[in-house]
Amino acid sequence: MREAAWQWEKPLHRPGRSTDRIARVFNGIEKSLQWYNDGKSENNVVRTTEKMEKKNTAVLELGFGAGTNMIFTHSGLLKNNSDNNALVVGVELNNGWVQNARSRFSTNTLQFYQGDITDSEAAWAKEMLQKNSEIDDLKFDVIYLADVWEHIPSYRVVPLWLLVKQFLKPASGILYIHIPSPAKQAWERDHLAGVFEKTKAGATAKQFFENTVTVDEIRKGATCVGLNILKVEEHGSLKTPVSQSISIFVGH
Repeated sequence: MREAAWQWEKPLHRPGRSTDRIARVFNGIEKSLQWYNDGKSENNVVRTTEKMEKKNTAVLELGFGAGTNMIFTHSGLLKNNSDNNALVVGVELNNGWVQNARSRFSTNTLQFYQGDITDSEAAWAKEMLQKNSEIDDLKFDVIYLADVWEHIPSYRVVPLWLLVKQFLKPASGILYIHIPSPAKQAWERDHLAGVFEKTKAGATAKQFFENTVTVDEIRKGATCVGLNILKVEEHGSLKTPVSQSISIFVGH
């Protein structure tokens, strides 16, 4: 892969984002997970996954960040059904996040991989298929892309749709996309990119926020691979556009 063509992949340098800070993030996840498992708290991420009663549910998250969604989804699937052989898999570009998640939470059914989420021929895909070789033609019931799509360069959107099509279970699979509203995306581009320009990642920052993703664009992409938008949900206050976000459910 040509280095110059993939500058956007490199994690942005954030002032103060040290190893200690990453450790604090994962310490917080561990504490929240313990509270949830002890019945002392709820988590919005797992409210729907707890209702998945069928066994062998497979979930894939592309761009999992610290892995919070994955970890709670896995716990939610198992909480009310201890013999559920749920498989929760995630792919993340930032190797620091991946290594921390692996060291603390990885199991045979909760798997973390490092790599480019727009490349189905990348090492992560081959490693995932090999590790789960007992599953014939691995497909996923749910694929998550939460606050990721707006950071994908336009020239990598088609490969991402093809990857989704490849791994989404035919007929019943659901793709869940969460994006900031166009107004919030504009704020991120204008404000955050300006902040990051003051760091070593300044050249990358503009690319990181250059695209505005809309529901119509998601609809067009889904149609091209034989999928359809099933439902759109808007969140946040109309009075504060920069707090708004959109959930998009895509299926067959």
